[in-house]
Amino acid sequence: MPVVFKCDCGKYLSVRSKYIGKKIKCPVCGEVNKVPDPLEKKAKQLRRLETKALETEKFRRLKDAVDEDRDIALEEKELMELELPGSGENSRWGEDEEDEKRPEPEPRPLERASATPDKPRSEHRTKEKAEHRAKEKSASRVKDKSESRVKDRSESRVKDRDEPRESHGEKPERKERPEHREKSEHREKPREKAHEKASVPKGGVEIQCFCGKKHAVGPEKKGKSFTCDACGRVVHVPGGKMEELELVPLEAGEPCPKCGALLKTDEKVCHACGHRLDQRFAGGHGADPGAARKKSKHR
Repeated sequence: MPVVFKCDCGKYLSVRSKYIGKKIKCPVCGEVNKVPDPLEKKAKQLRRLETKALETEKFRRLKDAVDEDRDIALEEKELMELELPGSGENSRWGEDEEDEKRPEPEPRPLERASATPDKPRSEHRTKEKAEHRAKEKSASRVKDKSESRVKDRSESRVKDRDEPRESHGEKPERKERPEHREKSEHREKPREKAHEKASVPKGGVEIQCFCGKKHAVGPEKKGKSFTCDACGRVVHVPGGKMEELELVPLEAGEPCPKCGALLKTDEKVCHACGHRLDQRFAGGHGADPGAARKKSKHR
């Protein structure tokens, strides 16, 4: 706990309690001061107070002076103590006078009278109960009326819905819906749809065009071409037998298509590479029959 004391220069110094009884130097004036003990200072103050013996002596002197009717030099504190109880500021009589001077508080008006002065309390309560019951009855009547109105409206709507409506005058006749339009006269045969399956004759082939139109081709049209009646494109029909193709006779001195050696007219097998030349197709001299088949498929 710090100890605070005042130097002669007026500076207040604060030091720790462990320096009590020791000397320290003031940082302002440089004077050396001894740190006082706060407990000793408190003891000195207690010693200066008037003891019980002094109080009894003062009381005795005052009593003797009052008994002998002589004046005595008294201090102001002593005179205050000797004053009569009714003459002081804190006397009871002074309080009564102040109370008489104070204005009396006005009585508060009643906010609401519980019952009228003319009628007794029981009659007032019975009247309130009767009013409350009348209000409840009126509210229930209004509620019943509203419910009955809603019920009547709903019943009338159901009746109108079930019963046929009466005709208010002649109604215009409804026009009959026109039939489906007839097919165009200039088109003899209807155009077949893409998803409809065409009837394929025996030994024929079903071919689909690029537009999606399907054609049923007979066996007599294999290896030939025809025009699509939907889009106008030329469609080639694959097929055809090897015997039906036109054969071209071999010429003398024709080179072999594989190795390039010259062959005689009667030779059907190349003497250099062993390539067989049984048939020559109309596509060209020395053409491969396999190549002719591929070309016919891709047309």
